Amino acid sequence: MSNSGQRQAAHIRKNYTDESYEAAFPGIGRKLKALHGSSTFDAAVPSGLQPPAYDHGLDSCDEVQLNFRSIMALGLFNRGSIGAPPGKWDLSTLTWYTITVSARWKQLVLITNAPDNVMERIIPSGESSVIGIPGMRLLRSHGRTYVAHHIPTGAEIVTTSRADGKSSGVHNPKASRSLPMSDVPMNDAEERLASDLPSMDRNARQLLAGLVTRMSTADPHKKWATGNWYWDPLERSESECRRVEWPERRLWGAGCEWEMEWTGFPYPIDVARSLTDPVIGLRGSRLGKSRIFYEVILGSSVLRIKK
Repeated sequence: MSNSGQRQAAHIRKNYTDESYEAAFPGIGRKLKALHGSSTFDAAVPSGLQPPAYDHGLDSCDEVQLNFRSIMALGLFNRGSIGAPPGKWDLSTLTWYTITVSARWKQLVLITNAPDNVMERIIPSGESSVIGIPGMRLLRSHGRTYVAHHIPTGAEIVTTSRADGKSSGVHNPKASRSLPMSDVPMNDAEERLASDLPSMDRNARQLLAGLVTRMSTADPHKKWATGNWYWDPLERSESECRRVEWPERRLWGAGCEWEMEWTGFPYPIDVARSLTDPVIGLRGSRLGKSRIFYEVILGSSVLRIKK
């Protein structure tokens, strides 16, 4: 059976995510029954490519991954004096690295030239305090590839220097950098942090997970860019006014109502556009706005992004 539709979707996806084709292809989702046909969508597809027959896959994942990504968002996008409690995980430091996010059905793959350092930020190593995602443990490591398991959800995350994002290999204990392995149970501090997280409606989980999978995306027509949350890839003339040494962030809410604000990069409208883009956006989402917020709406859930 021909997989030309998946190949086409992978080429479109990599234009937005900066993945290699080899990394983008395994993440392509289900076949689309009726997506395009609108002039808005067709015009947004990169020049030389037809509208895809397959979903781009940034939001195509099992429930385990969806739950994990929404939790990871709370760690990434809380920092400083305005941050909600997950800011204490210090996970926002991941946005100081150059990371290409490659979303798969059962894995979240982070491609970076510093996969060892990135994984050390993700896996907690302290007993009384937690720096990293509570309940994250190393499954295996080989070369410069690390695979970790999240005990509360059962999800996997990969950090690797491989451009194709592949994570298969035999565990090499010498490559583990003394990170706690999957047989180490959660300590009391981790248990408390995990139990204190607010409830989320499923659509809200999709919105928060979408922030994670789009943290390093850009529109090929230069309409928006998220810049890994530390710079403006479009180098707009007004970007200097958003440059701050120690940016602060807050992402918090419960159920179907969520709000976020931050200082520094990226531009708030760029984050809203990344989630609602006609090509690479979260299917079914739409963009609204009020005097204070951009509102990304999915079903009955809303993510309000402060202007």
